[in-house]
Order: sequence, then C-alpha cells, then structure tokens
Amino acid sequence: MNVNTVLQLATLVSVIVGIVGLWIAVRSYRRQVTTQVLVECARRHDEIICSRVFLREWKQFGRRFEGDREFHRYVEAAQRRDGSSFPPNES
Repeated sequence: MNVNTVLQLATLVSVIVGIVGLWIAVRSYRRQVTTQVLVECARRHDEIICSRVFLREWKQFGRRFEGDREFHRYVEAAQRRDGSSFPPNES
C-alpha cells in the first residue's frame, strides 16, 4: 500500500464516520422534538381539563360521558389534583 491509497482509505472512513454521526444527531434531535411536543400537548390538556370554563360546563356536557367511567375518573383525579371541585359548585 502506498501513501495515496492509505490517504484515500482514511478519507473514506472519515466520511463514513461523519455521515453516521450526522444520522445519529438528526435521529436524536427528532426524538427530542417529538418528546417536547408530547409534553406540551399533555400540559395543555391538563390545563384545559382544570380550567374554569371546563369546570363550569362539565355539569352539562359531562352527562354525555356517563358511560365512560374511566374518563370520569380521569377528570375527577385531574380536578382534585388541581384543587378544583368535582362536580363544580354552582356560584
């Protein structure tokens, strides 16, 4: 092997390592952004469930979900966690 062959091989290996590194970085970035979007959506969902408007309207449209006990328990737990009353008191 002469010097030119060694340099070409080293260049090829460094390009391959660079491409693999770039692929890993892009993949990690996509996962991070996906996680941030999921966390933001979950925060907004909790904010809506515990909002005053939702509490006020729950008495009327909550009856539509009477068959879904799991959803009722979820709303009740979210509102208790927030310190809200369930069902909301009339004011």
